[in-house]
Amino acid sequence: MPENCAFTSQHFTPEIAQTTGPDPAVGPLGFMNGGLQVVNPSKSVYDLILAHMESDAAIDMDFADQSLLSDLFRGCWVPLPYIYNALKTLRREGVHAEIWRDDKVKNIHYILAPKPWDEMDVEGKNVSKDPTHGWWVDVNNERLVSEKKNGIKVDEF
Repeated sequence: MPENCAFTSQHFTPEIAQTTGPDPAVGPLGFMNGGLQVVNPSKSVYDLILAHMESDAAIDMDFADQSLLSDLFRGCWVPLPYIYNALKTLRREGVHAEIWRDDKVKNIHYILAPKPWDEMDVEGKNVSKDPTHGWWVDVNNERLVSEKKNGIKVDEF
C-alpha cells in the first residue's frame, strides 16, 4: 500500500528517486526489502547473525532474511534507489508510477504471481498484458539464442 511505503516519500522528487534510495526511517519501521542485497559478512558479523537467529527475537520474522537483517542492523544499512529492485507493481498507476522510469530500471523484482516465465506460450512468446513480463521474455529469449550459438545446451520451448 503506497501509504505504508517509503517510495511514496519520493513522489514529489521523481528525478532524485532514480539515483537515491528513500529515507530508511520512512515506511514500515525502516524495514528493508531483500529483493537485492549485497551481504558479505566477516566471521564475527556472521556469528552475530547466527546468534540473533537463535534468540527470542527470531520468533516474529515474517520475511526471513530481510526481517532478520532489518532487525539486527536497524539504522546500519543503506537503501538503494528503486531502480535496482524495481518491484513490477511499482509501475502501476496508483502505486508509484510517479517515480517509475522504464529507461532507468536496472533490475525488476517480479513480486507476486503471475511471473513472466508462467505467461509464455509454447513457442516462448509473451502472452501477458504486463509490459515488464515482455521485457523478461525478450531478454530470456536473447539469452537462449546466445547460449545455443555458443554451444550451450538449452531446453527448447
